[in-house]
Order: sequence, then C-alpha cells, then structure tokens
Amino acid sequence: MSMERRTRHGLNRQMARVRLQGLAVIDRRTSAARELLQWRSQFLVDLGGEESVSSQKRALVETACRTIAPINHIDAYLMSLPSIVNKTKKTVYPIVMQRQSLCDSLSRLLGRLGLERIPKPVPSLAEYIASKESQKTSTEEAS
Repeated sequence: MSMERRTRHGLNRQMARVRLQGLAVIDRRTSAARELLQWRSQFLVDLGGEESVSSQKRALVETACRTIAPINHIDAYLMSLPSIVNKTKKTVYPIVMQRQSLCDSLSRLLGRLGLERIPKPVPSLAEYIASKESQKTSTEEAS
C-alpha cells in the first residue's frame, strides 16, 4: 500500500481541470472565479476589444489567466503564514520560488501581448454620419 498523501480541499483537481479544459470549467459562483473572469475581460478590452483580438492573442490571454489563478492562490496561502522563512532551516519556503517562477512566466506572456492599451477602432466622421443617417431612415420606414 502506498503512503501517498491525499488532499481534501480539491484544489489540485480543480487546477488540473482548468489547465486541461480552460476557464470554462471554473465555478463562476465563487468570488475568485468572478474576479479572474473580470480580469480576463478587462485585459481583452485593453487589447482593443474582444472582437479585434486575434486567436493567437486570445490563446495567450487564456494562458495568462490560467497562470494568474495559481499565483493568486499561492499569494493567499503565503499571506496566511506567519513568515515566509523556515526558521529551523533559515531559508524561504520552496513555494516562494515556485510563485516567482509563475510570475516570471506571466511576465513573459504579458510582454508578448504588449503592455500598452490599444484603443478601440473609431469610425471616421463620414462613416459615423452615414451610419446615423441609415439608422434614422430605417426607424422612419419602420414607423
């Protein structure tokens, strides 16, 4: 019989599902999930809107969201500890280094996507006036 340690919180299983199937499997009722999805939608807006983001950039955004989720969990765990230093060994806990590696990965992803906010494309004045005129005529014909 193996002496493997089993966790009871279910976080490992949930994070494995997110890694395999994406953000569609997270429970949207939790505040952490809502915050993560809000971060994702805001990030897509910063990249110029969801409709103008290429599928390659969307895949990088998904990966960034999958990376930020464990970072947030690790941060919450580290904040619950009295210290990040193991006093008997006089070293930092290994989870601090793992967190740093995840942060470096996230930083590289964000660098690939670009850190500047991309404004939404704005129609020219002539296009705007033409669209308003067509809307006006279509509402008059419907009346």
